[in-house]
Amino acid sequence: MSGSISTFKKALALVPKGVGALSFFGSLFVAQDIIRNEKKRQSIFHRIMLGLSIFDTITSFVNILSTWPTPEGTVGIFLAVGTTATCTAQGFFNEFGNITTPLYSASLCVWYLLFLKYGRKEKDCRKYELAFHVVPISVGLAMAVIGVPLNLYNNSGFLCWYAPFPNGCDQSIPTTCTRGAHAGIFRWIHYGIIWTAITFITYAMLSIYVAVRCQEGQAISRMSILSNTSRKKSKAVAGQALLYVCALYLTWFFTTCTRISQTAFKHHSDVLLMLMAIFFPLQGFWNAFIYIRPQWLHNRRAKKVKRNNGQSSTRISVVSFTSDLFSNNNTKDSTGIGTSYNSDDLEHNAKEMLEVDAREAVKFHVNSSNDDEKHEKIIEGVISAQAPLDASTDSSSNNNNNNNDSSSTTGITQSIVLTEKGLAE
Repeated sequence: MSGSISTFKKALALVPKGVGALSFFGSLFVAQDIIRNEKKRQSIFHRIMLGLSIFDTITSFVNILSTWPTPEGTVGIFLAVGTTATCTAQGFFNEFGNITTPLYSASLCVWYLLFLKYGRKEKDCRKYELAFHVVPISVGLAMAVIGVPLNLYNNSGFLCWYAPFPNGCDQSIPTTCTRGAHAGIFRWIHYGIIWTAITFITYAMLSIYVAVRCQEGQAISRMSILSNTSRKKSKAVAGQALLYVCALYLTWFFTTCTRISQTAFKHHSDVLLMLMAIFFPLQGFWNAFIYIRPQWLHNRRAKKVKRNNGQSSTRISVVSFTSDLFSNNNTKDSTGIGTSYNSDDLEHNAKEMLEVDAREAVKFHVNSSNDDEKHEKIIEGVISAQAPLDASTDSSSNNNNNNNDSSSTTGITQSIVLTEKGLAE
């Protein structure tokens, strides 16, 4: 039978296996990274990410199976070795995972809105956490279960999903379709749910970015020395949000176009079907990339600072950025989104960045750079100076910007020098 199957059909069966494997292992990596870290398991953000990764793993495995579960002997399907039962099982988990993952992404965006835009604390968000999980799972399960008694799960190209059988039967005349006579209706419901979630996520990310820009604008008006750092933070926010939204569009755009073409126009495009086979299984891979990216950027930045250790230009930038972290009361909000996707939580990440920059700044102000114990004590002294510096910043907010710039940079420098002097005494 395989000899009569075209090269395109063979490629359509094999491509999802490869790209599905990328998503499968990417999702497994994210899941194990959270499960093995006790601190991450206590974070709402990471528990949502864990749920998202689990269902990404399910959908990725479904794509790896590709045409295998399709009933053996199905005309024009390469590597079909299954039965009606295996096709139904694949269709069930395919629908369950594909509805649940975008809704989990929407839950993640709700958390970001609460935490970053509206300033809710972790403990305040806990009362919403049950809904973050129950809504995606219940909607996905309902859409998956309803397809079983209605016999909706049949081969739909390279996967079993909502599809009429035999292929090409007229759904407007139920007697011509032995299975899946109502598949078209449920396809519209399916994509209605998906694109409602994507639209909300797009709005949420834009809203968060605008909120962060407004917060930074207020900070810049008070202290112009922060302008360069603030622009970098806004750029990080925009980049992360853009990647996150683009991942969803890449995953679902070609899939939606393919199904609309098949359902509304009765047209089967080989080009659209192949693009769907390439991009649709990559959802877990994109999520894993977004999860890892902020930590990778943070580590690269830390290495760059170390390479530039001893250069005066680095001294100025490190001291200025450290001053920003100490003097800005809203550090958590303004730095968090650009670095939070893989941090234990946003507050911890901001503190970690503060300590890294303080550590580097200390090296430029200590004569004996090899004295690690002295460095640690000075860093502790610098960090403990945060409250006085914040108070000093607030009390001087009515002065002109030049005075703010000078006092802020001088304050952090003096705290280091004074701490060193105290240790010497």
